[in-house]
Amino acid sequence: MRANLRATESLLASCRAAGTNPVVVFASSLAVFGASGEHRSRRSWTITPRRIRSPATGAQKVIGEQLLADYTRKGFLRGRAIRLMTVSVRPGRPNAAASGFLSGIIREPLAGERAICPVGAGTEVALASPAGPSAGCSAPPRRPARPGAAGPRSTCRR
Repeated sequence: MRANLRATESLLASCRAAGTNPVVVFASSLAVFGASGEHRSRRSWTITPRRIRSPATGAQKVIGEQLLADYTRKGFLRGRAIRLMTVSVRPGRPNAAASGFLSGIIREPLAGERAICPVGAGTEVALASPAGPSAGCSAPPRRPARPGAAGPRSTCRR
């Protein structure tokens, strides 16, 4: 709550108070869509603008996205929410993230420690290295080729 909600709330309020209309990039997660009901298998997922967010964990990310959208709508800042896949291998000690074990199954054996993998061998995950998301988002957004043409849907490259 402190990192994902209160810090986001404080940052957005500070941006509003500054009155400079900054661009704020919010690192959300695909976990906002959860995995319940007919979507238990991520293999069946199709993420569309109408897809309902129903997180099994991390509701703070959904709230952060909504706050960012609200501050953007009101003109206090220019918000961009990006939904990142799991970033692995995170340096340092394990954190409380539900996906933290993915870093641990690589990091801990390299440090001579036993790693615990709480999911089955058939579990599919989408992974990126720590450099991947920042490298993919560091380029400026591409512009439409001609006036009126559809522009990019994200500032991140694939």
